[in-house]
Amino acid sequence: MCRIMPVLGILLFLFVLGGCASADKRFEQGNEMEAKGQYEQAVMRYVQALEKDHTYEPARIRLLEVGNLAIQEHLTDSETRLQRGDPVGSAGHYRRIDSIVAQARSVGVRLDVPNDYEGMRRGAFDHAFDTLIDQSVMARDQGRWEDSAAYARQAQRDFEPTFDQRNVALTEEANLYVAWSQAESDYGHLRNAFDVAALVQMLEWSPPEQAETASLLMEDCLAEGELELIVLPVQAKGKKKNSPEHFVSDQVEDMLWHGPWRQPPAFIAMDEPLTVRTLLDESGMLDGNVNAATMALILRLAEADYAAYLKVIDSDVNEFDIKSRTESVKTRQGQPTTFVKESGKLRVQATARILIADEFGNEIANEIVSGSGTAPFERGVYAGNPDNLNLSARQVDLFDQNALADQGMVAHHRLAQDLARKIADTVFGRTLAMVP
Repeated sequence: MCRIMPVLGILLFLFVLGGCASADKRFEQGNEMEAKGQYEQAVMRYVQALEKDHTYEPARIRLLEVGNLAIQEHLTDSETRLQRGDPVGSAGHYRRIDSIVAQARSVGVRLDVPNDYEGMRRGAFDHAFDTLIDQSVMARDQGRWEDSAAYARQAQRDFEPTFDQRNVALTEEANLYVAWSQAESDYGHLRNAFDVAALVQMLEWSPPEQAETASLLMEDCLAEGELELIVLPVQAKGKKKNSPEHFVSDQVEDMLWHGPWRQPPAFIAMDEPLTVRTLLDESGMLDGNVNAATMALILRLAEADYAAYLKVIDSDVNEFDIKSRTESVKTRQGQPTTFVKESGKLRVQATARILIADEFGNEIANEIVSGSGTAPFERGVYAGNPDNLNLSARQVDLFDQNALADQGMVAHHRLAQDLARKIADTVFGRTLAMVP
């Protein structure tokens, strides 16, 4: 114990010494910036010095002095910007003063601001807000949609709007989206018009008139541009029902109908799987080769616009990062023996072909997508019959075929998720591209 205490004392001394050295360095950097007239940067360094050592009195003194100089400099710059016709830039200096005051206060230093600072600040913020709204309206009238939105959002974000000001900014933003959507619709850009109108519904608040107009615009776009899509059941290469490709295709089919196919994006309407299967059973069209021409026949029967044919054409399983460890165990007769515990990662991969056609037999897409899923595994390897081993509860799972199969199912489930997502992205993306 007597030896330990001096060591702890030395470590504490070195820690304090290191903190002082760091504080000294920040103080020196603050001096350098102060000498260059970079008062705001000097404030930051003096604050950092006090954060390292709150008893560092020279840093506290300089922070008080330089902090007040930085405030005065920003007040002067704010007035200059205002005289030059830049109220937004003028108000920005008050935000920087707020930051300087907050930094100093965090280390116990209170800086001086004018007695009427709060009123000056509020007036500058109000002037900046009104200017930004005027700029937003002007940009909207000129068809500069992105600029208009940026001005309206900045007015809401940067200058602490009152409740009434917030409503003014949100109303302007809603007006912008309605005008923008109407312009896109007039140009025949239905998807763009729909997406812009939808932004009104995403606002924190919008006037009822604009909200209703945006809703009507969206309905009109859908009425004019919505497409009916038929997705054929996922097929697999080969006739063997127990092949890996069939296993993957069944999982992907299930994953698609429990996910993307149930919630298609706007402009895509999908038939229910039972309707599609009934149609195919009656026509017998999946018994042979499926191509754009046969898909066109299906589309005419269903009176739909596009059809997608999906087929898993390849799959592969491999193991990697395999590690082996020998474990000691006894047989049921009490004889010592060993087995090998292997652990690693299992990766399953599959490739699918996507064919999309229209009612005239034209190929809209003919693409290949690949997916993969990875999961860890553990298993036991024993030359003899593992049933003769006296295994612990933990070791039993290493030889349990059901447990081993469950490990593989995790990887297959992840593969199905990945492949289903990529298939849906491709099918929806290619189909949506047909909407103007």
